[in-house]
Amino acid sequence: LHEMPPVTICAINGGCAGAGLSLACACDLRYAVEGANFSTAFVNVGLSGDFGYSYLLPRIVGAGRARELCFVGSKFSAAEALAMGLVCAVEPD
Repeated sequence: LHEMPPVTICAINGGCAGAGLSLACACDLRYAVEGANFSTAFVNVGLSGDFGYSYLLPRIVGAGRARELCFVGSKFSAAEALAMGLVCAVEPD
């Protein structure tokens, strides 16, 4: 997805965690609904995480914020995702 010539768009309507978050990060544009929630999730099951998000996430939200998300693994809302630049816009449910 990340290197495809056509523009890729991700619509997030619900939970977006782990490998799903990685797929979303690989898209050029990400949009979420107000009820969407996010989590890196890998640390919660004792994994270091991959599927590309360790490369993509810091380039989207910044290195410090990406480390926090990866090390803590807590859930965050669509509004928080918008504030950190992970999604382009948040639409009503």
